Amino acid sequence: MKRVPLLMLLLFIMLLSTAFPVEVFTRRQLLEDIDFLVGKIESLFYDPWRKIDEEVFRDLVEEAKSSLKDGMTLSEFFLVAGRITDSLKDQHSGMSFPGEVDVLPFKTREVQGRALVIESGSLIPVGSFILEIEGFAIDELYEKYGSSMGYYESEETGPNIFINWFIHAIPQFMNSPEVEVTYLFNDEIRKAAINSISVSDSDWQMMRNSNRPPAFEQIDSVAVLKIPSFHPDYQEETLELMYRIPGDGYSDLLIDVRDNCGGFQLFLEAVLGYLTKERADLVEKIGTRDSSGQYTIRTWNLPVYPDYSWKAKDSRIWILTNANVNSATLLFLSFMRRNTDAVVIGERSSEPVNFGITNPFHTMPNTGLLFCLSKILVINGAEGEHIEPDLVIEQSLEEEINWYLGNGDATLQKAIDTITGIN
Repeated sequence: MKRVPLLMLLLFIMLLSTAFPVEVFTRRQLLEDIDFLVGKIESLFYDPWRKIDEEVFRDLVEEAKSSLKDGMTLSEFFLVAGRITDSLKDQHSGMSFPGEVDVLPFKTREVQGRALVIESGSLIPVGSFILEIEGFAIDELYEKYGSSMGYYESEETGPNIFINWFIHAIPQFMNSPEVEVTYLFNDEIRKAAINSISVSDSDWQMMRNSNRPPAFEQIDSVAVLKIPSFHPDYQEETLELMYRIPGDGYSDLLIDVRDNCGGFQLFLEAVLGYLTKERADLVEKIGTRDSSGQYTIRTWNLPVYPDYSWKAKDSRIWILTNANVNSATLLFLSFMRRNTDAVVIGERSSEPVNFGITNPFHTMPNTGLLFCLSKILVINGAEGEHIEPDLVIEQSLEEEINWYLGNGDATLQKAIDTITGIN
């Protein structure tokens, strides 16, 4: 069977577009594109009515059509069509711009509902909190644009996805290469006019954590392996670090996957091969369409085979996680819960263990907008079930901020204290 890469959607390979397009479209063109989108949902998406009642969906489509008018721009149409894909509430389904888009020259992370700047190529310092963009507060921006995002399963993930990824494309939706940003730094509210930059110059990818590479260290008596992503860019280094862990001297191995947004199947399987002691299936079941087009649930032959050459197989495994894990990382956590004695510590996942995958792009015939639709539902638990930690580790606002800014890691130390205390 062909191996399909598990893309936690590069949300924003997705938001790619020609910067601030001036092209406008007729209502007839836009209606044709809506019909094209709806037709693909009805014929390809694994189960269109899993998260939304069919009648409600039809009403949403009619509402979208009624809002179309001659002279709409690509960005305006995105916000209309995006509401349709967003209604599917699927982790790998949503809209994308074609081409190249300009984005804000800083990166933010959601920290207890606030937008923390963790990297910046602008006047806004790292460690600032974004308060407003063009006079709109973060919650107002989410209300205005959040219903067109897509790419998430759970409502509780919405604000997280918006602040972590979608907010960076606000200049595109506002059709302005410069926006006024209000931010808080050192308890002082400031304003700055910020010019957008090309997405290709921003290292703006969801699956890669540019500020946190794979790493291995010993803390007290615990071996700590940090896997920030299952993106292929990190595969060789991560597997090399794993293979170098000696078989003696470490009774406990802590694997840190906090903020790991997913990646590729082959990388994931290689890591799991080290950690499992016997053959096991990567997923429990899948939901997909059968040859007649009907939704059906079945098994999926995706075995993970143990790699007996790994010297640390007798280590006791602990996994440190947080709310911001997606896609392949949810598969990792689900697999470890089912097939090993690993102890999961940290926070509950905001996304559920069941989610859509295998999402080829489709191109609308008139506007050229791209959209992804999952063809398979991964089923690793009950509907709505999340990864619940065996041991909860709470962190304060200050501790979370410091971790994102590289100023210490109190949560990791709490995890080490928990492990050594149990020993």
